[in-house]
Amino acid sequence: MQHHFSNEDINQVLDVVTETTLASFWDWKIQEDTQFISPKFKKILGYENTELPNTHETWKSLIHPEDLPRALESIEKHISSKGVHPFREYIRYRRKDHAVIWVICSGRVINWGPKGNPLRMIGTSVDITELKEQTAQIKKNQKRFEILHEAIHAGIWDWNILNGKLYCSDRFYEILGYAPKEIPQLYNEVEKLIHPDDLSWVRHALAEHLNDKLPFSHTFRLRHKNGSYHWVESRGNAIRDETEQPLRMIGSIIDVDEAQKSRIELKRSNFLLRETARIAKCGGWEYDFHSKTIYWSNAVRLIHEVDPSFNPTLLNIIRFSLHEDYPFIKLEMTKCFQTKSSFEIEIPIYTAKQNKRWVRIYAKMITDDAGNPILLRGIYHDITHFREQQQELKSTIQALKAHNDRLQEFAHIVSHNMRSHTGNLNILCSLSKNEPDLLEKDKIQKMIENTASKLNATIEEIIQVIQVQAFDPEERRQCGLLDSFNNALHSLSSEIQKSPCRITHDFSESPSILFDKKFLDSIFVNLISNAIRYKHPQRNLTLHIESSQPEKGKQLIKFQDNGIGIDLKRHGKKVFGLYNTFHGNPDAHGVGLYLVKNQLQALGANIRIESIPNMGSSLIIEISSS
Repeated sequence: MQHHFSNEDINQVLDVVTETTLASFWDWKIQEDTQFISPKFKKILGYENTELPNTHETWKSLIHPEDLPRALESIEKHISSKGVHPFREYIRYRRKDHAVIWVICSGRVINWGPKGNPLRMIGTSVDITELKEQTAQIKKNQKRFEILHEAIHAGIWDWNILNGKLYCSDRFYEILGYAPKEIPQLYNEVEKLIHPDDLSWVRHALAEHLNDKLPFSHTFRLRHKNGSYHWVESRGNAIRDETEQPLRMIGSIIDVDEAQKSRIELKRSNFLLRETARIAKCGGWEYDFHSKTIYWSNAVRLIHEVDPSFNPTLLNIIRFSLHEDYPFIKLEMTKCFQTKSSFEIEIPIYTAKQNKRWVRIYAKMITDDAGNPILLRGIYHDITHFREQQQELKSTIQALKAHNDRLQEFAHIVSHNMRSHTGNLNILCSLSKNEPDLLEKDKIQKMIENTASKLNATIEEIIQVIQVQAFDPEERRQCGLLDSFNNALHSLSSEIQKSPCRITHDFSESPSILFDKKFLDSIFVNLISNAIRYKHPQRNLTLHIESSQPEKGKQLIKFQDNGIGIDLKRHGKKVFGLYNTFHGNPDAHGVGLYLVKNQLQALGANIRIESIPNMGSSLIIEISSS
C-alpha cells in the first residue's frame, strides 16, 4: 500500500528532525525571492522567529562579511554546474549579540525551470561552533606540544603492548646517535639498549605501572651508537581498554646525560668533602646578619659533640668557650666588624660532653655593594691532635735538651776524671822509668797499679751510664719488686753481715711495676748499699722499703732509713750529680745515685729525696704505670 503525506505531516517530521538534531534548515524560492529560515536557526542566532523576515537578503545579512563572497561563489558554482558542484561551506554567522558562530551550510537546487534556471534550493545549517573551538584548542595544544617538544628536545615513543611494536620519533634516535628507524621498531630491540645494571629495575617499574598504575618516571642508561651509555629520563602512561587492561603506552625520553653525570660528580664531590671534613675534623659555619641566625655543618656539630637537632645561637654557643677567653674573642670579632676583614683565632673549648678540645676558628666578612655586612662565613677546625703533638714535641725537645745537658755534664766530668787518671799514670810511668832505686821503683809500681784500677773502675762506671742512655723504653716488662729486693740482699750479703742492720719491706699494695729487670735490680742494690754506707755511727741501721699506688696511673717505691741524712739546703741540687760525695766516706764514688736517676729517667720515672741531718733519709721513686 502506498502512503501519501500531507504538507502538514511533512512539516511535523521536519520540526521533529530539527528539534532532535543539531541541524536547522532553510528553503529558498529563488523566483519569489523568499527564503524560509527555520525558527531553530533564528534562535541559535539569538532572534525570535518574528524578528527576521524570511528573505534571501536577510540570510545574506546574517553571514560574516568576510565569508559572504565565498558562500555566494559556492552557490553560483553549484547552480552553473547544474548541481554537480556541491554547495557545502564552513561559514561564520553573526549573532544578535555580535558574537560569531561557525556553521556548516550545505544545500542543493531541487527544482529547475524549463530553461534550466533554478527555481528552488533547500539546505541545512549545523552549528559547529563548539567543534570548531575544540579543534582550535587542539591545534593550539598541538602547537604548544610542538614548541615544548622542541624546547626540551624530547624523544617520543609509542609502544603497542599487544604486538610489541614500538614507534620512536626522530629525536629518540637522535639522542642515541642513530638515524631515524635505524633501530628495528620493536620493544624487545630497544630494551636491549638498556644498561645491564638498570634493566631489571626498569622492567619492574614498567610492571608496576601496567599492573598497579604506579607512575612511570625514571632515569636510567641507554647504550649510544658509539658504545657508551647515556643517561635519559623517561616518562610514560598506559592507555587502557574498558576493562582497564593496558593496550598501549606512550611516553618520552629526555637526554639528561650531562646533568646526571654532573649530579653524580656533585654527589661524589660532596661525599669527598664530607669525608675530608670528617677526617680533617673541619666544618663550615655561617652567621646571617639579617635573620640573626647561625648555621653549623654536621662536622661542626661533631666537633662540639651536640645532637643533630641542636640549634646554635649567639647565647648558647658562647658557653663552649672558656670564660677567660671571652674578652679575646670579643676583641677579634670587633676588629672583624670594624675593618670588614677576616680573623683567625685558636681557643680551647669544652664540648657538650665536657671534653676539652682546641679549635681554630676562621671567619670572613661578606658585604653587599654598599659595604654593609651580610654574612660572616668561616670554618671550625679541630686542632686538638695538632696541639697535643705540639705539646708532645715541646716535651720531647725539653727532654732532649735535658738529656743533652746531662750528656755534656757527664762528658765534662768523665773527661776530667779520665784526664786525671791518665795524667797520673803518665807521671808515675815517667818516675818509674827514671828511678834507679828499686824500693822506690816498687812503690811507684804499686801506685801505677792503684791508679790503673781506679781508671778501670771509672771506665766500668762510664759503660754502665752509656748502657742506660742507650736503653729502649719499649723493652719494659712487668717486674716483681720482691724478686729484685731478694736479689739485692743476696748481692750485698757480705756488707749486710759486716754492718748490723734491719731491712724490711711491704710490697702488698703494688707488688710489681712496668720496668726493666736489670735496671730495677741495679736500683735496689745501689739504694740499699747507699743506706748501709751512710748509716748513723751511733745506731744500727733500719731500712724499710715499701710500694704504694696513691692514685690511678701512679706508683711509688720508698726507701726510708735512719742514717746520717744530708743537709738538702747545702747539697740538695748535687745529690744526684756524678762523682758528688758529701761525708768523706772512702767507699763513696758519687756514681750510684747518678746512675739510679739516669736509669729511672730512661724509663720516664723520677726520684726525689727527703732528708733531715742525723735523722735519716727517704728516697722516693715515682713511676707512671702507663
